[in-house]
Amino acid sequence: MFIRTTRIKRGEKIYEYPQLVESYRQKNGRPTHRVIASLKDWPAQAIENLRVALAATKDGAAVVPAERSADQGIAIAAQHQVISNLVFLPVAVFGAIWDRWQLFDLLDRLLPTASIVPHSQIIQALVLHRCVAPGSKLAACSWFPTTALPELQGVKARYFNNSRVHRALQALNEVDGAVQEAIAQRVGLEKDGVLVTYLDLTDTWFVGRGPELSRKGKTKEGLYREKVGIALLCDQRGFPLRWKTVKGGRYEPTVMLEVVREAVEAGVIEGQPVVMDRAMGRGAHLEALSDAGVPFLTALVRPEFASFVDSGPWESFDGVELSGSPRTRERELARLGKLAREAGMKPLPDGRFFKDFGVARCERDETKPPPDGQGPIAELIREVAFMEEARATGLASSNLMLADWYGTSSRGISRCRKLTHLEEGVRARILQGEGEPLYLEELREIAGLPYEEQRRAFDARLADIIGQQRNTPRPPKILDLRRRSLLLRRVGWFSPDLFLTRQETARRQLQLLKSQVDALNDKQREQSRPRPAEHLLADARSLLKPLHWLNLFDVTTRQRRSEGRFHHELVLTRDDVAWQRRRRLDGFGVLVAHPTVLRSASDLVRLYFSKDIIEKDFQTIKSELDLRPVRHRTDPKVQAHVSLCMLALLLQRAMEQRLAGSSAPMTAAAATSVLATCHLNRLQPDGAGAYYTVTRPTPQQHDLLGALGLDHLVDDESVVRSLRPR
Repeated sequence: MFIRTTRIKRGEKIYEYPQLVESYRQKNGRPTHRVIASLKDWPAQAIENLRVALAATKDGAAVVPAERSADQGIAIAAQHQVISNLVFLPVAVFGAIWDRWQLFDLLDRLLPTASIVPHSQIIQALVLHRCVAPGSKLAACSWFPTTALPELQGVKARYFNNSRVHRALQALNEVDGAVQEAIAQRVGLEKDGVLVTYLDLTDTWFVGRGPELSRKGKTKEGLYREKVGIALLCDQRGFPLRWKTVKGGRYEPTVMLEVVREAVEAGVIEGQPVVMDRAMGRGAHLEALSDAGVPFLTALVRPEFASFVDSGPWESFDGVELSGSPRTRERELARLGKLAREAGMKPLPDGRFFKDFGVARCERDETKPPPDGQGPIAELIREVAFMEEARATGLASSNLMLADWYGTSSRGISRCRKLTHLEEGVRARILQGEGEPLYLEELREIAGLPYEEQRRAFDARLADIIGQQRNTPRPPKILDLRRRSLLLRRVGWFSPDLFLTRQETARRQLQLLKSQVDALNDKQREQSRPRPAEHLLADARSLLKPLHWLNLFDVTTRQRRSEGRFHHELVLTRDDVAWQRRRRLDGFGVLVAHPTVLRSASDLVRLYFSKDIIEKDFQTIKSELDLRPVRHRTDPKVQAHVSLCMLALLLQRAMEQRLAGSSAPMTAAAATSVLATCHLNRLQPDGAGAYYTVTRPTPQQHDLLGALGLDHLVDDESVVRSLRPR
């Protein structure tokens, strides 16, 4: 056996890889070598010792180590005593990216002057803390002295304390708008520029009591917490362009409209399409986006399909019966694909299909009196029906959300929703136009009467109005229901896999519902004192409500005789027409875009489904950057905390963009883990003043630094010149 050193040249760098090698003969008698072990992680002295030992063994001699007294060993160790082992390479790399983006120049120009330590250095340390070892602000104060930041920044460790941290956060919040505008400009100057933007909302929650902006409610993860909302506008690479912290529980479309308008005014959106999810897929929101001059792309909610598309390919899927078996899934996918092609849809590489519906204009001539059934009262009844459907399907979880939607109060929404108590015949007559002479208050009074009295009251009120010759109704002031001309590009899409998944899920839910109803009826038969019918009906509604199936089933009871006793039995009858109407849209969607978005139909589908880039941003700031939980108690500090996370996200995305075009592409989190083992060692030889040396980097760290163009960060001479000893 012997030691062989392999040398590899990469660029101007030469890397050495020592190996323990053995000579042996192959079966055909030919001599060759094989590697027994890699010694790349061995210290140089250990490799030399092994080399000497192998040579001595070859000569048949013994190796006798030189004797060294304990005092000599202690004296040698004291000559190179390590005072501290500091976190270095991760903070140095992110600090270099910070410098590339000239964030010190930006913050020093915007922030007020601070005594002793500039606010920009405190903010940089907090952002690097988010990137490397995220935690609370108190944790940051403990972390700072364990890193090389005091040497890199020239800041004494004791100066980084809780008081200065909170003063810096307050100062950052005061210039937050200017910082965002400058960041957006610099992102636009990057190599590829901003080609498309994505807008979405998430939330974060608090430990204990939250600030004034917080409200109790369910978070995105389903936790009941004090929370605030966070809106983020990013580009196609995930770089943050604009962000906003909003009151918890606010209706998402209202917040999105605010952020879009602010971005347009700030010049952040200049012709780039803004991709948003179907939360913006209502006619009122599309009108507002068009008014703001935004080149948007979003998806319609299901109740709006018929408003913008006369007929769609989903009509070809009525009555399609699927087994739902895993063994037949491929065959059923092929069948659905054939139906999609027959309906005029074209395939996409990802398995979806699309159909271009072209550009449509929805117009209403408001100078002419509305025809029967299209007056403000009839339109109000339709909107109230939509409110109920939105609540039933989970599109709107509260009256507060509907109030934000329509720009009114939750009390106003409650007043409107009382019209759902109108008797069906009265409602049908109003939809035909007979209710236009009535005031909203008069309709609410009629809705409060028993069903058998409502028709008589409706006829009597109409007769009184005719006698008073009141022909012009007073339009309801609660909702603005006027629709203006709206020009939209429309594209339909279909996913056979999603169609099958939703059909199978609905089938399983039906089976579970049947077993739950059977269990209720079995329990009813076994009880000595059966429960009354109204209790059973309430149980059935509690089963249907989470599924949003209340309007799909008729819930009744019937009397049964068992073991000489009468009891009520629960009966659920499915409305097959309504069920099929709900199921026919499984796997389908309709995208709508501003006509100025000049992309092909297939590109619009691809663009919409690439919006998961913003979901990855949210995932990053929530997990890797530790956005939550928040431990601040005032609105300015919470907003500054969010801004710190966004600046950290900017540094991470900048690192990933540089690595993406290299031979070592990886995420920022993986790169941070690779860099973590390279420390800055602070030594004190012979009792003299301390000096510094960098831990010898591994080949993987060399490759990573080469891809980032930061090889100088592990050169002792270069590092020592840039340090200011603590």
